[in-house]
Amino acid sequence: MPKQMDEPKKHHYVPAFYLRGWDRPKTGKLVEFRRLPGKLGIKKVTAQNTGFQKLLYSYASDDAAGMDHTFESEYLSSLDNDGANALRVINELEPRFTDEVKVTWSRLMVSLMTRSPEDVNAFNKSLEFMREKPSPMRQRLIASMCKEFDIETQEAEEVMASLRPQDVSFAAFKALGHLIEWSKLIPVLCAMTWRVRDLQNAKYTLLTSDRPVLNNQELAMPSGLLAMPVSPTRLLILHGSKSPDADHLRYSSEDIVVRSCNQLIVEAARQYVWSTSQDQERFVSNRIGKKKELSVSEIALLATQKVEDPLSIQSFLKAAKLVGAMG
Repeated sequence: MPKQMDEPKKHHYVPAFYLRGWDRPKTGKLVEFRRLPGKLGIKKVTAQNTGFQKLLYSYASDDAAGMDHTFESEYLSSLDNDGANALRVINELEPRFTDEVKVTWSRLMVSLMTRSPEDVNAFNKSLEFMREKPSPMRQRLIASMCKEFDIETQEAEEVMASLRPQDVSFAAFKALGHLIEWSKLIPVLCAMTWRVRDLQNAKYTLLTSDRPVLNNQELAMPSGLLAMPVSPTRLLILHGSKSPDADHLRYSSEDIVVRSCNQLIVEAARQYVWSTSQDQERFVSNRIGKKKELSVSEIALLATQKVEDPLSIQSFLKAAKLVGAMG
């Protein structure tokens, strides 16, 4: 039976522990830039009161009393708690990138690329597509659902036709959890070279957004790169053995690196950008949401429709290249 008491209603798709890095010490607040129709909304908020959507990861349960909050209250809560511990290590003067820190933060970064409202919607659409279209993925989905609900596989087609909304939601969130724990992707990230560049002497500070992970979509290649602000003055860089993008972030002047990262992060934002102050208001206003980059989940949706096995590195890259060609 789902828990009904003291369940979190604010489901943060950008964790509060991460956003607190942009708090002003005297106020305990950060500046929220929000993309609104025809204008830019600006206000000072606590990390707990931004970057969330109410009941984003909840769905109607079998219990008539209410909703199932398990994905948020158990899975994401545990993931974010572990992530907070890893972030403290990453932000040390000389970070120790142990295997535990790499795995924990890799899972957190993948979650940030898959847990937004747009991502949840893409996953639901992927599931609906697989329910309707014959494919190897559909057969695996049927087998997984039958195993989960203890149903004979020969009844699979009837099962797919009679699934209740809560069953579909359950399957969607379970699939999302599997993507975050993707056994083929996490080792790829952990095998990259991990560095932190200190940018405290730059004119401006690093911004962050609801798309805080920069990804050149070449993850499994020597040229692969992920980068992410881990504080207003520190940039985490993961790169392959031959990455010109990483060289740019490592060796360019601090001002150039901050501007480059801020531009990419602000342009990719769907709704929110956060800062320690309003001194980059014009920069944000001119760029927020100007360049929509498809997320991992949205690429997976495209892969579901275009290739037979979206949960392979090869198919992921194939879909990513297709996105690039279409864009």
